[in-house]
Amino acid sequence: MNKRIMSYAAVGAYALGLFGLNSCLRVDDTYDLDKDIDMTITVGGDLTLPGSSTERMLLGDLLELEDDGIIKANKTTGDYALVQKGESSTTSINVEKVEIENLTFNGFEMTKDFGSSITNIPETTVPIENQNIEIDIREENITDEILNVEKAFTLATNGKFTINLSNNIQGTINKDYTITFPEYMTVTSTEDFCTIENGNVLKINKDVPFTSQKDINVNITAITFGKPGAKFSYENHTIVLSGNIVVNGDITLPAQQITSGVTSISMNTNVSCDKLSLEKVNGTVIPKDNKNSIEIGELPDFLNGDDVIIDVTDPRIYLTVSNPTDAQITMDAKLVSTISEVNGEEVYINDLTVPANQGNYKICIHQNRNFPVDGHEVIVDNLSSLIERIPDVIDLEIQQIKASEGGITLGSNIIIQTDYELNTPLMFGSKTNIKYVKTIDGWSGDLEDAEFELVEASMTIENAIPLGLNLVATAIDKDGKPLTNVKVDMNIDVEPGTIENPTKKDVTFSISTEEGNVKGLDGIEMTVTARAGENTAETALNENQTLKLDDIKLRLKGGVTMDLN
Repeated sequence: MNKRIMSYAAVGAYALGLFGLNSCLRVDDTYDLDKDIDMTITVGGDLTLPGSSTERMLLGDLLELEDDGIIKANKTTGDYALVQKGESSTTSINVEKVEIENLTFNGFEMTKDFGSSITNIPETTVPIENQNIEIDIREENITDEILNVEKAFTLATNGKFTINLSNNIQGTINKDYTITFPEYMTVTSTEDFCTIENGNVLKINKDVPFTSQKDINVNITAITFGKPGAKFSYENHTIVLSGNIVVNGDITLPAQQITSGVTSISMNTNVSCDKLSLEKVNGTVIPKDNKNSIEIGELPDFLNGDDVIIDVTDPRIYLTVSNPTDAQITMDAKLVSTISEVNGEEVYINDLTVPANQGNYKICIHQNRNFPVDGHEVIVDNLSSLIERIPDVIDLEIQQIKASEGGITLGSNIIIQTDYELNTPLMFGSKTNIKYVKTIDGWSGDLEDAEFELVEASMTIENAIPLGLNLVATAIDKDGKPLTNVKVDMNIDVEPGTIENPTKKDVTFSISTEEGNVKGLDGIEMTVTARAGENTAETALNENQTLKLDDIKLRLKGGVTMDLN
């Protein structure tokens, strides 16, 4: 009979252990007792059973982690992380070309008055000081896909700076004659007598004689918006260019004979250009197909409760981006968590920068710069709020793309390839509240023959897990319903620990009843609440962390009654 009693006592010891250590009881069938004999036996007095211990229980077993689940251990370090890949996606950039055809340049006219009708002109120098050619350009109906233009690389067709002299007069443009375009314009010229200074000043580098008219080829190759005179308005979808082209220098009229008498000579100066085609832009555009999703798979029980809050120390989302353009791109994005089709937290991310002509460029969006990461890092301070309650889906919406350096070519279809992965180490901060219910049952098959008044248990819990644990329990019957007359006096707090420095806690608890004996007990329903400690907030859950119960002792007070009929 002592064998049976000790077996029942062992059920109590293992059943009251953390995370459901259960011992199966076996009836000793070697007894051949006649069924007519009354087999109800009571063993009185207090019974104390010798101490025992468990093996070290690995964290993965305690949390019932599946090998193919979304909680995965790093093969090198053993640290656990929440890992979920999103589907590969593409973001399309296709902004139509912008052509500015309404080009107006208002030139200036100068007159040299000789005072009377003459047929011979003496050599005369006409100084030109800060004469202005007014720019008045306005283009409307710019595509609303362009949010902002910083710089446009243009193709100016047949751009000319023209000087006209009346009456078929000969003249010479003197060396050091300058044509200064507005600071927002970048110009080039194919003329061998010109040089370009500071990007916008055309300077004549030798004397250039001409008769009646001289055209100087000049092309406007870039416009930098935001500088005085160059405005882009997204609200009005309009480009406005204004300001002046300033001319300084001398025109020399050599001594010459003319066929009819004149009293004056006029000099008209202007700029003409068929159109400006914006070929590439440095600026901000709205991409098409800009929404991508990471669907979170089935969660283990310890992360699946309604009350679960995980304050992750360093959440991480990895993006792998391919940028085939000549432009460095910088993306602004929004992350949105969705639970049961209801949008929850939103996190905004700025300055996701990808260099030009990059394939498989890895970006890590994370929260804590104290941790090294693989790839170019972008710090987002409130990223953990996105998964405090683990969502069903995380959507990433690229809201705008800013291109710089080489620019985005307008009118062409540019595809940016992106892969997404949530890979968050299970390191927890102070707001963490992991709470779930663990049912430990199946005892009735062994305990249905037994009644007892009180079991007192004591043990030492050794915790090498970086989470503090609180354990409370209620007794249940074989239908999973609470036994209202049975009390499990369990409210245990265990401090977090580490593999190197596990914490130890001596605990006692009991199962008892205020009405008669305990009977009909099939198990306990245990509520486990885990919280992070200040000293372990940066320690990840690890597959080598353990929990161990030492020196488990039971004391059965008032004896045990068993019905062996």
